[in-house]
Amino acid sequence: MYLLFPGSDGSVGTVEEGRKIAKEIGYPIMAKAAAGGGGRGMRLIKGEEEFDHLFMAASSEALAAFGDGTMLIDVQLRTSEHRSMYSYVRLSIDRCTATYV
Repeated sequence: MYLLFPGSDGSVGTVEEGRKIAKEIGYPIMAKAAAGGGGRGMRLIKGEEEFDHLFMAASSEALAAFGDGTMLIDVQLRTSEHRSMYSYVRLSIDRCTATYV
């Protein structure tokens, strides 16, 4: 069994498309640059009232940094869940094993 977390199926090019996905998966969400890395073009969005502003800020930052403003949207796990999942995945990768839960 694989652990799956809700998010966009691919790149999100518009605020309207992003808002629809965020509403479907629920807040908080993380908007992340599709072409980036290192935390650039990334924003934690806690609610619908701040979605447009923060999504556009992240997209603009991604465009300036990477030449591409398209975004990805993922559900944002609480910190303890996120750390635990990261540690689990990291441990699996470090041991070079295919781990099923």
